[in-house]
Amino acid sequence: MDHDFRLAKKLGKTTSDPKLAYEFLKIIDAEILTKNVQWSLRTEEVNISIFYYNINYISILASILIRYMNKD
Repeated sequence: MDHDFRLAKKLGKTTSDPKLAYEFLKIIDAEILTKNVQWSLRTEEVNISIFYYNINYISILASILIRYMNKD
C-alpha cells in the first residue's frame, strides 16, 4: 500500500488515508499512471542510490571533459 501513497504524492495528493489516495488515483489518466507506476514501486533507498549514481556519473564525465579540453 505504501507505493500507492508515494504515487499519489508524486502526482499531487499527499495523504495517509487509503480512501483519499484511492479516490485521487481513480481520476488520474491511465497513461499518466502507467508512466509513473514504476517510480512509485521503488523504495526511497533505491531512489537515493540512483541519485548518487547519477551524481558520480556526471562527475566522471565532467572530469573527462575537462581533461579533454585541457589537452591542447
